[in-house]
Amino acid sequence: MGGNMNMTVKTIAVKLPRVLFESTDCSLAEAGKPGLPDDCKLYCAEDDKLDLKEILGIVDQASRLGVEEIIITDENFSVHPWFFDILAHIRINGLRAGFCTFGMGITREVAQRLFTDGVNVILMHQDLFPKKTTGSGDNCFCVDKEILKDQDAYRENNTSSSGKPSGEPCSVVGKGFYNICDIVNIFMSAGYPDDNAKLFLESIISREHLTGIPGFWRWARDNKLVPLMTLPVPGLFVGADSDKKHCRLPEPDDVRALFEELSGIDAVKYKINWKPLPPIPGPEIPSYLRCCTVTDTGDIYPRKRLPISLGNIRQKPLGVILKESEVLMNLAGENGKIKIKGPCRRCDDADQCCGSRALAYALTGDYMGSDPFCWKNQDKIDQIVHLPASVDAFIPQKRPIQVITKLIAVKERYAEIESVIPHDTIFLKKDGTLEEVILFEMMAQAAAAMNGFEGFDTGESPHQGVLLGGKNIQILDKIYPEVPMTIQVTKKAKLGGFGVMHGIVLCGDRPVAEGNFKVFREDEIV
Repeated sequence: MGGNMNMTVKTIAVKLPRVLFESTDCSLAEAGKPGLPDDCKLYCAEDDKLDLKEILGIVDQASRLGVEEIIITDENFSVHPWFFDILAHIRINGLRAGFCTFGMGITREVAQRLFTDGVNVILMHQDLFPKKTTGSGDNCFCVDKEILKDQDAYRENNTSSSGKPSGEPCSVVGKGFYNICDIVNIFMSAGYPDDNAKLFLESIISREHLTGIPGFWRWARDNKLVPLMTLPVPGLFVGADSDKKHCRLPEPDDVRALFEELSGIDAVKYKINWKPLPPIPGPEIPSYLRCCTVTDTGDIYPRKRLPISLGNIRQKPLGVILKESEVLMNLAGENGKIKIKGPCRRCDDADQCCGSRALAYALTGDYMGSDPFCWKNQDKIDQIVHLPASVDAFIPQKRPIQVITKLIAVKERYAEIESVIPHDTIFLKKDGTLEEVILFEMMAQAAAAMNGFEGFDTGESPHQGVLLGGKNIQILDKIYPEVPMTIQVTKKAKLGGFGVMHGIVLCGDRPVAEGNFKVFREDEIV
């Protein structure tokens, strides 16, 4: 599908499952919690999570595909019990290793092992709070424990720079915070950062703490850390509530002003020059944010913050998923240029910037859509398509032949479409029901809408398609006008320009038609 797609994937992140421990009295406790009985056994929090054998298998597959780096993402309260087994397996396969962590449970011994193995470390925190602290200097940063608690990442008994447990926060900061400087100091005492073992500090650009970010940026640069600031994505990390405390999106113009200030700081004080462009401040976007991610249930996402499942490693090999993925193909584009729609495609900076694919998807439903949060697009919002959207611009059929209404969602080789047939339709029978042939036509037009939307406003010529016929079409029930129906179409297989698709028509949760149909498109993608 689209060539040897896996050759463009050089970095893969693997999220480790959350773990508990089980003792003989059948009680459960979170990993890393102090006071656990000696007979505790590892216990996955949920049965559907990846086990160690599966994770090692992912590393093996990635190595055979030419992947160069595996990033282990661990959101547990302490270092995951499988972590060093996985790290050793990554090294045996000759791959670079990265470690994405909240820093809980990191001791000097752990940090030293990571540094010796040349592991790049990404310290994750949702929000930073500039506070003066005792024992760590005047410009330290602290993180609200409640934020980490939201991500199952707060551990009351964290480790201080002395290497001893320090459940109590420093006195000046007060209860509810712990000192990020302590964790950074642990890594720095082990030798971080250097050219072979970098130390990133990732945080979110939230509305509430814009004014504190320049100070954090200078502090990170002064300590030779790589500051990594990302905009919060509605629906990710903080649940569906985008107004959750400390995680609200700032105004686009405020983000522009911040990026310009950070660029000025880098140019004047650190002689690092870069043009302020969304979505990440800094001279480049690290591979960590652009890598494919394997979730703890085996789903593969094209980007860390782009939750479109490309497939599951329990159902297909990693190489097959990457090779067949149309989402990855579109994100890779031709000659490394992502296929983008709308004003972002026409922007003067399109060769350097593609906006945030995560924000575009979260806010419009289209991972190829223009970024509606970019400060350059604020006067062009009406040029950006937001799903659900009328299908009128995506298909050639017009009323009364047109039998679908709205495009609801588009994902990996899948689309969902709405249909509401009016009473005055030419497909109405004398008994008040609709002609059965309309159900097959719904599937065919839904497929046309999916392909039409993919190429809409990309600057490419529209693809011409032909319906070749249906197979195993089942009519399961009668349908009526003015009753909303949902059509789900999935691309199942292809050979050149020929493809097989599966369609199902639902009335509520009730299937009314289902079947396969063959199509042909002039281009090589079906």
